[in-house]
Amino acid sequence: MIPEGYASPEDVMSALRQSVDRENERPSLQLAAWWDETADDDLKAVMPKVDEYTALDLEIMGDVLERWGIAAKGGGQEAACMWYLLGKVARAVAAYREGREPSEDTLHDITVYSMMARRIREVGRWPS
Repeated sequence: MIPEGYASPEDVMSALRQSVDRENERPSLQLAAWWDETADDDLKAVMPKVDEYTALDLEIMGDVLERWGIAAKGGGQEAACMWYLLGKVARAVAAYREGREPSEDTLHDITVYSMMARRIREVGRWPS
């Protein structure tokens, strides 16, 4: 009997076969598998925040940016996402300049703000 939480020998062999299969896949399929898994993880991390935060900060920032003459196809909310994205990219560049790697959290936030802008452009606003 295998204790709970441990993989059976069959599960281990199956995982090894999948690993070998992935190594022999075309690079585009390897990328697609990684992308799908990463996007799924990113979405799971964002979902609680969507319910916690409203779009009010995007609306406020968007209004300010539009008054400055900064317009985006998706309106002020999209422009606000780009403003926040600029801050995250600046943080990453500063880390490189200081000889450090940007944190995974910073890279995640860059992805999130980009996806938010894409969603706003497509739908017209961020859910709130």
